[in-house]
Amino acid sequence: MPFDDESLEFEEDQEELIDGITPKLFVVYGTEIKLPIFRMVAKTTKKRIKTKSIWGYCDGTRVFINSYTHVPKHYFVELLLVGRYCYFIQVGYVSNYQPANRLNTPFNAVKTVEEYVININNGKIFNLDKSLLKIILNDDPELLDKMNNDPTINRHLLLDYIKAYNERHPDEIKARN
Repeated sequence: MPFDDESLEFEEDQEELIDGITPKLFVVYGTEIKLPIFRMVAKTTKKRIKTKSIWGYCDGTRVFINSYTHVPKHYFVELLLVGRYCYFIQVGYVSNYQPANRLNTPFNAVKTVEEYVININNGKIFNLDKSLLKIILNDDPELLDKMNNDPTINRHLLLDYIKAYNERHPDEIKARN
């Protein structure tokens, strides 16, 4: 549906930037990645709009999904690879719980960058890893065989295989009525 640009804005979330996570470039598996977080705000008040019912947003060139689809937040992250299987990253938390702490609180959680793949046909989101890629490539024996015989498989190549799959199977994106 058309975006109501008379009363709403889509902008980089400055509050999330202040926390020291997003203004920097992250080195994720040897690659520098900026992790911007976006939000919808009312133009007049600049207050954040509750977006639980909005799945995603496209500005004409880039596609963003609502993080509420898989974590209880109200911000959007950009799909960095678009196709049947889309790729995105976002801030995650890993527990730094140790028995001496006894409690698992935000104060002993470590911020990380999480990598995800979303199946655009059903909206299911998975962590990016080699076992997921084997499931995706099961429909393309040639790509699966190439990946299985590739001794240099790493994160970059996982993305290359997903991109190759998307390019070879563009007709597998199902439109909803």
